[in-house]
Amino acid sequence: MPFKKYKPMEIVGKLRETEVILAQGASVGEMCRRLAVSEQTYYLWRSNMAVTAIAGSRRRCALRDGR
Repeated sequence: MPFKKYKPMEIVGKLRETEVILAQGASVGEMCRRLAVSEQTYYLWRSNMAVTAIAGSRRRCALRDGR
């Protein structure tokens, strides 16, 4: 299977789709099959986006506080 490099906005879009699919009661495995990504890739994306969100919120707080 060829390797596909997803752009950051595509990853964010797929992660939003995962929230909808999982809210409908699907399992993680089924959700990954629907989106055509491996479970390992899903968990990697999820952890990377969480780290990015935390870093972004810290940056916004520092800017707001004038640091």
